[in-house]
Amino acid sequence: RDRSSFADGAFGGGAAFAEVTFEDDTRFTDCSIAGDASFFGVEFEGGPSEEEDAAFTRAAFGGSVDFRETECEDLGLAAATVDGSASFTGSEFGRIEADEAVFRGPVDLSHTRYTDRSSFVEATFEAEATLDETRFVSDVSFANADFAAGASFRGAEFVGGAHTIDDADFEAARFGDTADFKLAEFRYADFSGVEFDGTAIFVETVFT
Repeated sequence: RDRSSFADGAFGGGAAFAEVTFEDDTRFTDCSIAGDASFFGVEFEGGPSEEEDAAFTRAAFGGSVDFRETECEDLGLAAATVDGSASFTGSEFGRIEADEAVFRGPVDLSHTRYTDRSSFVEATFEAEATLDETRFVSDVSFANADFAAGASFRGAEFVGGAHTIDDADFEAARFGDTADFKLAEFRYADFSGVEFDGTAIFVETVFT
């Protein structure tokens, strides 16, 4: 099968792809969607190649984006921008690469699960980021990420990979408001150089 590609496309309004199944690699690289975009319940099955199953690299979302209850082994959001809210709740991912992504509205990544190494290095969250009860089965990096309005990781589990040092890497990250890690569980965590401009909550947090 040929892969699906919307690369470099321009959607002048919104885009609705709810509950679509993409059986091969899918490209939305460098596309722009002026209105709201829905990928609710989408299955990005991906192909046999080593490329990302769903690539939204440098995509520009002018409204909100809905990735709730999505299934994807490899989601690429590097350098993407979202002007509205972004929701990923209830989704199952292998990995997400969102390095240098910019989220201007609230981001909800709560109740999501990741089974492979994910990365939000130098990502910018201009509004509140919620990652409550998120489960990272492999490593995740938020190194140099900017949580301008704070973030909540209540009850999040950072299980980590089998052969790495830092399961949860927050090195040099900045929290511009409250950073809530109540009831979170860590194995190896790196908070070196982190900036907490607001209250840092580690009540009942477990570091194993």
